[in-house]
Amino acid sequence: MLWYPHFLLKRLGLFSVQTNNSSTRIYEYPWAYFATPISSSMKILEIGGGLSGFQFVLSTTGAKVMNIDPMEKKHNYNYSFKLFTLMNRMYHTDVRLHKGTIDSISLPDKTIDRVFCLSVLEHLGDREINTIMKRSAQLLKPHGRMICTVDLFLDLYPFSNRKKNKYGRNISIKKIIYDSGLELYRGKRQELYGFDEFNHKHILGKLYSYYIAEQYPVLSQAFVLKKKE
Repeated sequence: MLWYPHFLLKRLGLFSVQTNNSSTRIYEYPWAYFATPISSSMKILEIGGGLSGFQFVLSTTGAKVMNIDPMEKKHNYNYSFKLFTLMNRMYHTDVRLHKGTIDSISLPDKTIDRVFCLSVLEHLGDREINTIMKRSAQLLKPHGRMICTVDLFLDLYPFSNRKKNKYGRNISIKKIIYDSGLELYRGKRQELYGFDEFNHKHILGKLYSYYIAEQYPVLSQAFVLKKKE
């Protein structure tokens, strides 16, 4: 967490408050913003947005944006509602913050146009992932989109014999999509771990073409899911 006087915080911009543990956000945030059309008439849900500037950027479009986050101190972020309100006021946005998980909020089914879940799932257990994916599918309107990024750790299986590191694990993208009931709308199966087309040797052979995080050997898997009906 970085602290500045209010006037300086406003000048530094939306992404000056929360530091990131991976430089892959340099790629993920622009990709996610342009991955699908966004309009002022939309209702948008971000899962695990913390105090990231991305949710506020979404709000500048005029869309109604909600961030659902457990606001846990173990992540070393100051998730105070006071600071969140201050950011909304400084940046002329109107993001709603809900402290909790996606299954703890009362929202009608089929009312959300876009769900964003950026670099969250790889840090969670199977049950939590399943809850997020299935509840997101319920909340999405027909033909709604879920925009995701998931870390691909180059020091874990299938690239090595290790199953986990201090940041998380490599999860099967194919499985979480299948369990959700959503369908892959955008994304290359050969670059998404878990699909039959995925080949770790192919990934290693193309490392020169990917953005690798500065802090840790990790790539970002980016994909968009679509509600079928």
